[in-house]
Amino acid sequence: MKSNRLISVIGFILSVVLSLGFHLIRTDEGFDLITKEVLSFEETYADVRDWKTSDFLTCAPRIRNHLLSIRYQDMVDAAEGHAQGLKARVRDAEQSLHEWVSEKLE
Repeated sequence: MKSNRLISVIGFILSVVLSLGFHLIRTDEGFDLITKEVLSFEETYADVRDWKTSDFLTCAPRIRNHLLSIRYQDMVDAAEGHAQGLKARVRDAEQSLHEWVSEKLE
């Protein structure tokens, strides 16, 4: 009976210490555990699998920096792809506008 209580107390203390001092980050590849800058219960667990840019910008700096370090190239590639798509849409709009103006001036 005493050993079960002792194990429970130790488990509780361990879980409190872990949640105060570490961020547990859920990624597509699994879990990452990083230290926090200060002891707190804020952002102890972050599931970043479906994060949008707004989530990324508002999270704790340690989480953001960690994600940058492990996903930098993926993020650059995604941004580059979005930029290329936007560039193509602007080019198409410019061409359409040019054709429309040419028709109206004839």
